[in-house]
This record gives sequence, C-alpha cells and structure tokens, in this order.
Amino acid sequence: MLDLGPRNEEGNPRAEPLPVHPALLAPAFVQATGGNRLLTFGTVEGVIERGFPAASYQATLFACTRRLPTPVLYLEATLAHKKDVKRRMATPGMILDDPQPGELRAVKVIPNPAAQEDGFFIPTNMRVPPRLGDPRHEQHEEMLEWRGRSTPKPSTPRRRRGR
Repeated sequence: MLDLGPRNEEGNPRAEPLPVHPALLAPAFVQATGGNRLLTFGTVEGVIERGFPAASYQATLFACTRRLPTPVLYLEATLAHKKDVKRRMATPGMILDDPQPGELRAVKVIPNPAAQEDGFFIPTNMRVPPRLGDPRHEQHEEMLEWRGRSTPKPSTPRRRRGR
C-alpha cells in the first residue's frame, strides 16, 4: 500500500509545506540575493517568484536560512507564561489573584547549521525583551542579559567552510 504521509481527522492527506531541495534552491537564491549576504523578506519572496511558486513562504525561508554561511535563528514568539505560572493556572482549584495575559516569549527556535556549529541559541520559552537593543529603553540592560544567554558556548574553533 502506498503511504501518502500524514493525514487529518477525516483521513485525507494533510497539506504540509513541501521542503525546498538545496540543489534546486541555489540558482534562485543567488539570483534573488543579487550578491547581498543578508537575508531579507524580499530575498525569500524573490526565491519563490524565480523558482518555487508553489512553495510555502515558511519552507522557502527555512531553505534560505540553511544556505546562509552566517549564524541565523528562526524565532517565533507569542504571548505565553513561565512554566511555573502555566502549572499554577492548570492546577484544579488554584485561584490566581490576577491572571496575567502573558509575556512575549520564544516559542519556536530553529538554528541554521552555522548557528549550531557556533553554539548560538535562544532557549525555548525565554522572554523576549520589549525593544531589542534600544539603549534609550529602560530595559536595555535586560536585552544585554538576553544576548548574553544566547552567546556561543566555549568550544573548539570553528572550521571555515569553503565559500
């Protein structure tokens, strides 16, 4: 029997983003970047337009980040609570004085290979500071602490790949 992959509740094949193969991505990526080493929303849209009109934006974004030689983290953030607050909220009979709406937290973090090699990471569920890196903002010190937590761990020197 032919396996058609994941299925939804009705038993029909689930529509999921198809991965973009790296070998097929290369020409469209080079053309879309125009020699720029930075990944922009326009670059991702250009890759879709030039070579993968049926691909999802997210699948194309993941493929582009994997291709970058510099450390990159894909980060999704949403309002969420600390683990202990979630636990208290889920405990039957526990009455919270004033349930808070949550704080902006990193709920999904995906490093590209260069970030993995360098040990660059952000822990899942870490609170995202309100304004990242603005020294005029009162929580600039907190941002520096946030960056300090995500700095590379001491490791063996990184071997440079051919570029």
